[in-house]
Amino acid sequence: MSTLKKYWPTILIILLEMVIGVLLIVDAEKLTVAVFTLFGIALLILALVMLVRYLKARKEEEESVFTLITAIFAFIVGLVLAVGASMLVEVGAKLYAIFYGAVMIVNGVMKIGEYISLKKQGAAASGLRIVSGILSIVLGVVAIVFNDLALATIGIIIGVTLLVEAVLDIATLVMAHRLNKSLGIYDTSGDDSDYDLE
Repeated sequence: MSTLKKYWPTILIILLEMVIGVLLIVDAEKLTVAVFTLFGIALLILALVMLVRYLKARKEEEESVFTLITAIFAFIVGLVLAVGASMLVEVGAKLYAIFYGAVMIVNGVMKIGEYISLKKQGAAASGLRIVSGILSIVLGVVAIVFNDLALATIGIIIGVTLLVEAVLDIATLVMAHRLNKSLGIYDTSGDDSDYDLE
């Protein structure tokens, strides 16, 4: 139990990585919508608090108009996020996929163009450049055509990455604990003297 107390911040981060990783793999869209919605609600609450503070301080002529402007801005952004989170996430993910696909296609065309240009000049040009260009174009087209799967794909990639990081963090935590114990830096009795260096 004392070991848990010593490492609780790291253990909390590991648990958070695992939970978020699993949620992203299961349904990245719902998680993203939930995060946007919660952030929007938080902004609405902040706007309300700032507005109340402005109105109270206005009577004493102490509060600037900047607080009111900030409250209005926070309210508008919060309302958009809280109400339109689902639409924003869907449209945003599609736009990202289309933009990414377009960049990949342009990149592929440029690689093929460079290859052809080098060949015309009689310079050495690797065939891998043209293969890379074709692959880039194909991936770009796939990203544009299947843009509705962009968020799910990104969610799976990030989710798997977080789970791998969590496993690595656990391994690091176990090794650090064993190393500290073997060096006698602390024991696991839970006393404050555990942290005394020899």
